[in-house]
Amino acid sequence: DDDNNDDDNNDDEDEWWDYRDITFLRPDLSEEGKSVQWCLDHDFFQVEEDYWSGDWYYETHPEEKILHQERLNRTDEIRELVENCKRRLHEKRNCPIRKAHEEMQDAALFNRLQDDLARMRGVSREAIDKEVRSGQIMSPISGPIQIQPPIPKRNQVAMANSKGVANKISDSKEANSMIKEDESSDEDDLGRKLAQDDRFWDGSWRADGFMGMFVRFDSEDYLEDQMAMFFEEQEDSSSPLQIEDAFLDILSGGDVETEVVRLHQGKLIPGKLHLASGVSHRIIMGICPPKVRIVKLDTEDMEMLLKNKALGNQSFSKGKFEEAMEHYEEALLSIVDNLFVAPADQIKQVINVLSNQAECHLRLDQHREAGDAATSALLFDDNHDKSRIRRAKAELSIGGTAYLCQAEVDLEHVIEMQSSETSVESATSLLRRVKSKLKYEKKIFEQENTNKDWGWDLVMRSYKCRCW
Repeated sequence: DDDNNDDDNNDDEDEWWDYRDITFLRPDLSEEGKSVQWCLDHDFFQVEEDYWSGDWYYETHPEEKILHQERLNRTDEIRELVENCKRRLHEKRNCPIRKAHEEMQDAALFNRLQDDLARMRGVSREAIDKEVRSGQIMSPISGPIQIQPPIPKRNQVAMANSKGVANKISDSKEANSMIKEDESSDEDDLGRKLAQDDRFWDGSWRADGFMGMFVRFDSEDYLEDQMAMFFEEQEDSSSPLQIEDAFLDILSGGDVETEVVRLHQGKLIPGKLHLASGVSHRIIMGICPPKVRIVKLDTEDMEMLLKNKALGNQSFSKGKFEEAMEHYEEALLSIVDNLFVAPADQIKQVINVLSNQAECHLRLDQHREAGDAATSALLFDDNHDKSRIRRAKAELSIGGTAYLCQAEVDLEHVIEMQSSETSVESATSLLRRVKSKLKYEKKIFEQENTNKDWGWDLVMRSYKCRCW
């Protein structure tokens, strides 16, 4: 695997500040779990890493009394670090861009909470909406707000493609100019629809796929268009394919797990094919088209991809991350945007390029872009450890309950899969920091939330119900 290696150089400087668990020695010499913040609040000191106590510690360790002043100095340094990190976190929480994103997340969360509350009470959603309008029910975070997220540019391109404006976008400038020329009320309506459709979200990340491929996949015309394209191609082909060789049949109804096993054992494994995870997700949801086109990249396109990927890796190894990004972008220009079922070795290369893009964005402190790139990779293969870990790093840096929730899901998935010892160790280390930050978020939430209808557990469940 020539995927770029991870390291910890891009960790966020505020990661230190948290409610990290430590062991605390009590006056009766028993031990219990506390947090760094609790020890600081009670004027205790750090004996050693993750081990704190008070003056009574020296009753059983008199020979260490000589180290007391050094330990007090270290504890003062920790206190200063904590205060500085508190200040930086406060600045982050009040950043206008972050506030705008949080308002979008809060609106989506409040909408899901209202659905949960209606089910819990056994009443209609309209009844809950009436209480919201009258002010009887308020959001536990920021009150009822109605915000429609803007349509991402890549979705605008995808919608333009699906309308026949362009068959393939190979130049970002051309795409941007096309977007400006073709803004219609139909696109606005579709954008609002996509913003509220769980199919196109993985937690807080847009899950429409590379170049918005899943927007077209979920359209009513997908199968009709693919069948028409197939028959047109066969007319010009010297060695035409049978339709069963060009499409993967998806059985509707019945046991979903059995169907997925049938697909893998019957056609995917023998044909050395890979089914995109986004398609598997739709099979589970029962909304997958009955046939999915099998696509193979031609030799020239693969050579272009591999050449630019190698150049990108060379630039990355020299620390030239922006240059590496340009090569990775070039590598993806030759890729068609309907790789729902394709040769496994080809999909692996596409995933690695997208994941490498995510790592470059991390090195450049472009955390949202890193999360988007990693999400595109995961829509091809949601078991790709490096993409899960890279997205979790982006989520840690962005912060906030919604992204930390997603980071917890991502890292727990890596640990559960046990794909490699290195990945598990990295995920375990990151997960400790995620859980520490979530403790802090919980404390803030419980201080600010005055609504008795829902608590922290319900909020967490509502966030996680959109994570997959």
